[in-house]
Amino acid sequence: MQNVFISYRRDDSAAHARLINNELSQHFDVFMDVDDIGWGDDFAQVIDEHIARADVVVVVIGPHWTRLIEERARGDDWVRHEVKAALARRARDGIRVLPVLVGGAGLPNQPLPADIDALRRLDARELRDRALRDDMARLVEAVQGERFDDRERRGQRERRARRWAALLSPLLFLAAWLALFELLGLDTRMQALTLRAAHALPGDAPPAWSGGVVLLALDNEARAAVGLPLGAQWRDRIALVVGRVAGAGARTLALDLTFEEPGDPAKDAALERALAAAKARMPVVVAVQRLDVYGEPALLARLRPHAAWGVACLGQRQDMAYLMPLLLRRGEGTAAALWPSFSLAAFTGGVPLRSAAALDALGLSLPVARAGDDGTALLQGFSAETLAAQPPGCGAMRAGDFVVSQLLDGYAVPAWAAAPARVSLAGVLRGDASALQALRGRIVLLGVMSGDEDLHRTPAGTRYGVELLAAQVEGLLRGAAVRPLRPLPLWLMLLALAVAGAGVATLLRGTRRRWAWPAVAALGLVFGLGCVLWFRSEQQLVPPHYGWLALALGAGLARRMTRE
Repeated sequence: MQNVFISYRRDDSAAHARLINNELSQHFDVFMDVDDIGWGDDFAQVIDEHIARADVVVVVIGPHWTRLIEERARGDDWVRHEVKAALARRARDGIRVLPVLVGGAGLPNQPLPADIDALRRLDARELRDRALRDDMARLVEAVQGERFDDRERRGQRERRARRWAALLSPLLFLAAWLALFELLGLDTRMQALTLRAAHALPGDAPPAWSGGVVLLALDNEARAAVGLPLGAQWRDRIALVVGRVAGAGARTLALDLTFEEPGDPAKDAALERALAAAKARMPVVVAVQRLDVYGEPALLARLRPHAAWGVACLGQRQDMAYLMPLLLRRGEGTAAALWPSFSLAAFTGGVPLRSAAALDALGLSLPVARAGDDGTALLQGFSAETLAAQPPGCGAMRAGDFVVSQLLDGYAVPAWAAAPARVSLAGVLRGDASALQALRGRIVLLGVMSGDEDLHRTPAGTRYGVELLAAQVEGLLRGAAVRPLRPLPLWLMLLALAVAGAGVATLLRGTRRRWAWPAVAALGLVFGLGCVLWFRSEQQLVPPHYGWLALALGAGLARRMTRE
């Protein structure tokens, strides 16, 4: 709403000023001294403050206005002060100063004092008693800067613009829902940009390690200590590790190793005995990379009764992040089967997932929500999809499977290269007390970290697959996960931004029209920074490009519909 300041003389045009005030107050925020200066107020300060923020100054000139200017030339004349301040703001800020002639008055023929003489050059309009209604309507139009008919038409265009802007958000939401932008790789690129910007800002903390996950690396040191090539020949040594870790009081042992084919019978028997002995003391989880047509794991039959298992598929790299499987569902209704990923099984200790109710007992700090009574469930805060094709390098999943995945920030992979997060496998095999003590109460992951296989490039450096799996377990342990924006908040965000873009373009019209797009760009920049800061604070990815498009389309439609 525009701010209007009425300047008048009480002993010259008080009655007309009151009429003008009554009319303009119905449309604008009007200042008039007798109404707006309170008892005990510093009237000079109040007048200066209101002129400083006025959009229009109406100067009411009665028949004695010029004579009183001359008579008070050497004394205090607050009307002259008001006109001087208004003309200065007109020259500096471009506000409008509207002289209104009342009571048969006319503009002065003789020069006025130099500081207000510019008033004589302004176009003045008369407020006639015999045509008061029409003249007052023209005054209102002059103050608002447009005719009533034009204003009504503009209002209709603005309302249409806002409606169209509001309709844009469902369309953009539909595009997000169908991942149309991902066909061009834009979603992944913007996700990477958000991650990169979030970690480039000052104050970025190093990757967190809770202390609850420990990595045992089957590395060159361990290979040299055993003196055997990797494979089934290690099974008796793995049996020794199982016994040592159970004796150390670990919470869980997760073996990122597969046991699909029989090996040396004596070594297989040793591993079976070790798993059976450890079962009462701690859960042991093994990796499975293939499922048969009946959903049975590719795992030696003699080991199945003694160990839990999880689907060990690393997932897909998405530029600066990895999409790590967390939960796999195959089938529908009561016949649906639920299987955990290797990382989720390591975190839960291999709790069987036979129904949605089983998920309630997982102990995840992120909430678990039921998705019906058919034995299915979703983990809130994670992404989920039905696979259109079998993922490369993952024989356990196939087209039609429903997969819940955890987005792992590639910058936030803890450093598993040294103690205390990494414990020497060779030391555990030797029975070193310090190495065994470091395992107490922790989730222990054992995996291959030797050679050039299973290497992955992350922003934190080149990492082995077991390091990424350990980082996923670490995230579950801390309740930290990169979460996508859910559908309803996304829809509301797009709606708000489309309307905001339309609002900015509507407000910056007329002489200020050239500032509309810079203002929209500035709003988009603030929104983009907000997305980055929101991720830093909440670990939730907000797609900035959808918001930018909503802003631009809302502003474009508003400019088109409000064009003169």
